[in-house]
Amino acid sequence: MTAPSEIPWTIDPEMEKYLSELPSGYRFRPTDGELVVDYLRNKILQVPMPPNRIRTFNIYNSHPFELYQMYRTMARENACYFFTKRKKKYPKGTRTARTAGQGLWKSTTVELAVVVGETTVG
Repeated sequence: MTAPSEIPWTIDPEMEKYLSELPSGYRFRPTDGELVVDYLRNKILQVPMPPNRIRTFNIYNSHPFELYQMYRTMARENACYFFTKRKKKYPKGTRTARTAGQGLWKSTTVELAVVVGETTVG
């Protein structure tokens, strides 16, 4: 089990300083559309993203509670955001694996289309 003080992702010191100096009340709570258009698309295209609290990390290697504990030490958020490659349950299947460390990710919602304006983006 990873100790909460051991952060397994690289942190840009300048970005972390900027984010830590934001005034009280600031929260990183992007909409689904903003996540797809402003962050995921830019990550895929290797375009610089706006300042954010999204970490690139293989979530399948850690228990969900461990990730929350690690993320919580650096953010004032109750929600955690990670970029990770999707892992399939079966090599030729379409189902996503949900096991993570000694735990599992629970599916909490039905897959819905992400729409920005009149365009479906995800």
